[in-house]
Amino acid sequence: SFLRAFAFVAFMMGYGSIIMAAATYCYFYFLDHGTFMNILQQNMSMPEVRNSLTQAGIDIKEMEKQMTALSQSRPIDFALNVFSNGLLTALIMGAIIGFMGKRVKAMEH
Repeated sequence: SFLRAFAFVAFMMGYGSIIMAAATYCYFYFLDHGTFMNILQQNMSMPEVRNSLTQAGIDIKEMEKQMTALSQSRPIDFALNVFSNGLLTALIMGAIIGFMGKRVKAMEH
């Protein structure tokens, strides 16, 4: 039935979101120590990247403001973002797969 398929997919992806959020938190809290932001800032300082962003219509000053805000985020902020995105995806995919997997009752003659 639709409800069973929806619940199965939503719960499986929901539990996966919890695990992924925990892994994200552990990575940024214990392992990263600013490496992610350092690499991002190094890439942003490259003239090729700046030219590409400018050609794409992205304001460099605005991008630098966003990077500053991102660098001030805590590990729990990243983990909650991964968790909430995973839950939203779980609900959407659960509905799609539940609809595709529902049984169609055979017509009786």
